[in-house]
Amino acid sequence: MSEMYTERLLDHYRHPRNRGRLASPDLAGEEYNALCGDRVRIEVRVREERIAEAWFDGRGCALCLGA
Repeated sequence: MSEMYTERLLDHYRHPRNRGRLASPDLAGEEYNALCGDRVRIEVRVREERIAEAWFDGRGCALCLGA
């Protein structure tokens, strides 16, 4: 893995963007990896057939939550 990719990944893990929950998402999905315990939920709001807003929440490793 390149150093630039690693730094960007760690930056997103330490300072997440769009992390949280939407009040009333149009679509939502959650996945759980029983092997490592990572859990991620993605929620989106759709307007005019396009994603207008997207948020995520969960817990897991830097690769799971920073990417």
